Amino acid sequence: METDEASNRDWTDDKLDQLILSEYPYPIAVNYKRLLDEQDWEKKTRACIQVFEYGLRAITLGLISQYLIRDVEKVSDPQLNQLLLTRLSRATLGTWNEMFFKALQAYEDKRNLFFMPELYDLYWDISTTTIRWTLRSGCSNGDACAAYASLKSGFLAQGSSLRRALTKWFVLTA
Repeated sequence: METDEASNRDWTDDKLDQLILSEYPYPIAVNYKRLLDEQDWEKKTRACIQVFEYGLRAITLGLISQYLIRDVEKVSDPQLNQLLLTRLSRATLGTWNEMFFKALQAYEDKRNLFFMPELYDLYWDISTTTIRWTLRSGCSNGDACAAYASLKSGFLAQGSSLRRALTKWFVLTA
């Protein structure tokens, strides 16, 4: 039987690239292709931002769909309900992030209902690893997600220094 470590060694960048390009939703795949093909670092950064945002939206929409359609009688969270009712139609990056973590929280102790057990385990297993704690705490502490939002707004704003924004992002997330 193959161990996780052995299978991780067999996974190459080319295999990952091919998986994303052939199997992921179109908005993610097309922006990932732009990211791979682009030589200009500013355009590469823009494509990277798009891949992240479309990925967050895709997973969040999967969670919301499951919550509202399949599990409507089994899972209910008043805060998530209010968030979906008032902000889904004009969701910003912050709203998508909030909906993602609220939906995950709604499934606490309901792993058997969750559509992606690996994501459930990553979120709810708060053993000793920092990465899991960071994921579980979401962006409420304001560090990585605030830095990302700053990077995005700095990148998109006219006349701002992308290099300064990128430096801040990498320092805050390191």
